[in-house]
Amino acid sequence: MKTVLVVEDNVEVAQYVCDIFEVNGYHVRVAFNGAEGWEEIQHEVPDVVVSDLEMPEMDGYQLLDHVRNNDVTETLPFILLTARTERENVRQGMTMGADDYVTKPFSAKEILMSVETMLGKQDKHRKREDTTLRLLRRNITHSLPHELRTPLQAILGYSNLLQMTYDEVQPDQIKMYADMIFDSGMRLQRLAENMLALAQIEIINSDAMQREQLRNHILRDPANIIEKTAEATAERFDRLQDFRMKLDHSVLRISSENLTRIVAEILDNAFKFSKAGSEVTLRCKAKDDRFIIQIEDSGRGMSPEQLQLIGAYMQFDRVVYEQQGMGMGLTVAKRLVELHGGEFMIRSRQDVGTTVRIELPV
Repeated sequence: MKTVLVVEDNVEVAQYVCDIFEVNGYHVRVAFNGAEGWEEIQHEVPDVVVSDLEMPEMDGYQLLDHVRNNDVTETLPFILLTARTERENVRQGMTMGADDYVTKPFSAKEILMSVETMLGKQDKHRKREDTTLRLLRRNITHSLPHELRTPLQAILGYSNLLQMTYDEVQPDQIKMYADMIFDSGMRLQRLAENMLALAQIEIINSDAMQREQLRNHILRDPANIIEKTAEATAERFDRLQDFRMKLDHSVLRISSENLTRIVAEILDNAFKFSKAGSEVTLRCKAKDDRFIIQIEDSGRGMSPEQLQLIGAYMQFDRVVYEQQGMGMGLTVAKRLVELHGGEFMIRSRQDVGTTVRIELPV
């Protein structure tokens, strides 16, 4: 049974609203001013709050402010009851985070519809979160151990083989073993660097001074950085023949290290998830006050549902497509772009391909 908290200083109106919800199967609690309402919320968080605007001790705006600035209640559905129909008052409530408002006098149908709409949205949001968490748990449980153990086993296995047969192996075999050890070490290093990068990004994002310092870098030749990074990535996948590039010049407020990471991570995905022989293109152009980087591939693409779930540890269809990686690279690139005041956009269609578009301030 869903719980509605009614916060209303007029006893008759409060009783009327309570009766409406009780008759329709809701559990109802009531408070007669904002201060009482906040105490009720802290005691036990309801499923939705229906609050009057003008009340003694603490009005609806103040109660809403308390709710939205508390970690536990910041997403709690909140509906305002108001006799005011002026646009400015409505706008203020919505700007502060109210989910809806109902103007007095109202019918039972109006207030029920508002609450049911809010609860429906909340249920959908929770289901989406549950789906994301299940995928996240599954990917961490299966993919992370795999990504750690596989290269580690290769390093230990080939190094142990060299220890046991060092007086017998031929130079070409030593070279092969060394290559396998090196490749596995690089794979582990990439995983560790991405995990550390995500942690560092979150630390910087929570500190306004660090964010400002990050954006104070001046990069006068980003095209040169992009060209070198792109060619190195294409060569690593042995896909230079598939790669096309067209570059404009500009000046960006980003470090060469961060620009390199962004381009490398996106191109890494483009080559990894498209077949050899299919084209991958990179285009850069300066437009007004933005520098646009667009990377396109003709790979397997993603569904709309998968696009919604992009994030660290989210690699899709791993059972079908055996693929290295944890899905962190794209998240690192996206968070870095946003940290620099840019925009990160993805368009993708399954079995058609993916386009990633980045816009950075010049």
